[in-house]
Amino acid sequence: MNEKHGFWYLLSGLAIGLGIGILVAWVIAPIQYVDTTPVSLRVDFKDEYRFMIASAYAANNDLLRARARLGTLGDADALKALGEQAQRMLASSSPMNEVQILADLSTALQTQPTAASDPTVETISTVSASPTSPVNATPQSETPSGLTQTSTFDVSATPTAEEITSTPQPISTIVPRPTQVSSPTPGALFALAKRSTFCDPTEPGLLQVNLTNTAGQPAAGIELIMTWANGEEHFFTGLKPELGYGYADYTMTENIEYVLSLSGGGTQVTGLSAPNCTNSQGGAYPGGIHLEFQQP
Repeated sequence: MNEKHGFWYLLSGLAIGLGIGILVAWVIAPIQYVDTTPVSLRVDFKDEYRFMIASAYAANNDLLRARARLGTLGDADALKALGEQAQRMLASSSPMNEVQILADLSTALQTQPTAASDPTVETISTVSASPTSPVNATPQSETPSGLTQTSTFDVSATPTAEEITSTPQPISTIVPRPTQVSSPTPGALFALAKRSTFCDPTEPGLLQVNLTNTAGQPAAGIELIMTWANGEEHFFTGLKPELGYGYADYTMTENIEYVLSLSGGGTQVTGLSAPNCTNSQGGAYPGGIHLEFQQP
């Protein structure tokens, strides 16, 4: 009997201790995070913070600050994280203007290199005057007409040997040149340059789109609209940078005809439907379509 009582006393003691521990840790004295970094945020809070960063960039166009802020989130690939969040927002039917904000920041990150690796950063050297230069100047004074009379210098003063051998030190100043952004030319419409079909059982019904701007560079951040008889969906180029900055895709449903439109109007591709393909076992599956657009 004593052994049985001891066993139950031990279990009840553990249960009471565990309950008290949970009560203290979760209710009475829970852990409070103070002055923590964004990397410790929950996933949904990281999404909110990432969206605020993109909104701030849309307001001030400060890409360097946006890069620094994204770095505090600790994402292995900030560009991929932006694209994945935009994809989630599209899937949850978020407002298109909010998705566009993320797409614009993604486009800027893809098309504008960092200052450290930017070949357009130019170093200019300027020469500072030697502090021991023999200069005798008269103070500036105001003329009656309001013009400033410049100082006069005594050039006849003979410099010392130390002054002659003193070499002015150049000061290096980094001046960034305008960054070449791979973006569409305003007002120029994209034209369909190539259309083809393909069969890939690992990607059934996939519509692949590639956009190239007038400079021959991938065009990121372009909104694409897929419409059909009973619906409409939007997606953007550049949200899958691992496949190309001008790339976007959409999974078509079998036996449905689609119309693809590019934002800005004027460019449409009609009659899009998944082609019929056959696998090695003779089974049928929907194939894919590849479209290439070029901006003249």
